[in-house]
Amino acid sequence: MKIPPPYMLITPEGSHLPPIDVDQLSDYDLDKADTTRMNIFLDRGVYRPGQIVHVGVIRHQINHTKTKAWSNALTKLYLRNPQGEILDSVSIFTDDYGTAHTSFTLPNKTLNGAYTIGSRVECGLLRVEEYKRPTFTIEISKPTMYYALGDSITLEGKAQNLMGEPVRRARVIVNRTYLSNTKPDTLFTDNRGQFLIPMKLDSSVRTGVSRNFFSINGTLTDGTGEQQTFNYTVYADDKRAHLTIQSDGDYRVELHHLPQLCFLLTNRCGVLQKGRVKYWLKGYESDVQSCETSDTYTLKPSDKSDNHSVGVITLPLPAKCKERLE
Repeated sequence: MKIPPPYMLITPEGSHLPPIDVDQLSDYDLDKADTTRMNIFLDRGVYRPGQIVHVGVIRHQINHTKTKAWSNALTKLYLRNPQGEILDSVSIFTDDYGTAHTSFTLPNKTLNGAYTIGSRVECGLLRVEEYKRPTFTIEISKPTMYYALGDSITLEGKAQNLMGEPVRRARVIVNRTYLSNTKPDTLFTDNRGQFLIPMKLDSSVRTGVSRNFFSINGTLTDGTGEQQTFNYTVYADDKRAHLTIQSDGDYRVELHHLPQLCFLLTNRCGVLQKGRVKYWLKGYESDVQSCETSDTYTLKPSDKSDNHSVGVITLPLPAKCKERLE
């Protein structure tokens, strides 16, 4: 069967109207006097079994290009489960503004999944899920050491309950998603609720789009059978450190404000590191100086009492700069 080519309506050259695909046009029925519309609103999208679902309805009539509220309209709504079975129904009338409100109570014992509330045509969607508040949390700490591609690092994880007590002897299943054909590792938390995850940042065996991201995910199961999941991504490249200059917000400053600048030395996860930095100013390359960086932030007051500069180490002025200022 030969498919005819699409028809296009081309506007005159120089006009600002784009070409129109005639195949996408539909007939306009002038004989169709009135059309009704109904919008359904729910107070949220996810509920637990036994909870109340509050429903709002807006109905209006359309007569060609004119729209008006449909008052005193009988509206029957149905609550259906994921199998399409009707669990409940209610009949309501709209007010002078075409609006109506009602509610449904979900069964205490029911299936999880997607439910609908509405008529036979329009409906609103909601999900029913059995939610249980977790009794413990999992934290994966950032690597504190220098590292680069090709290095081996160890991630430190910790599980503790909501009172801060460690989750001891819990089983941890770890998947290295950046490797293919690798079996998951099985670990256990110690008496402090901690566990260690060794990682080899080998780009030669890296799968996926980027060679710089190494992701893991895992599941921790405590003694009662409760499970919580976690995931973590490590960034790595050929450099072990990253050096930036921190200022009050502008890298172009006057000479007498230079003492307010500071260095930030971090590893590839953004953790501050101690180290010695050599630096010089453009135009004063012969006057090389050095300073120590810290692994903690300190507040450095500026010339104005209401303004503060956050940094690690401030930069002393080179001798030639001081002479110039004087």
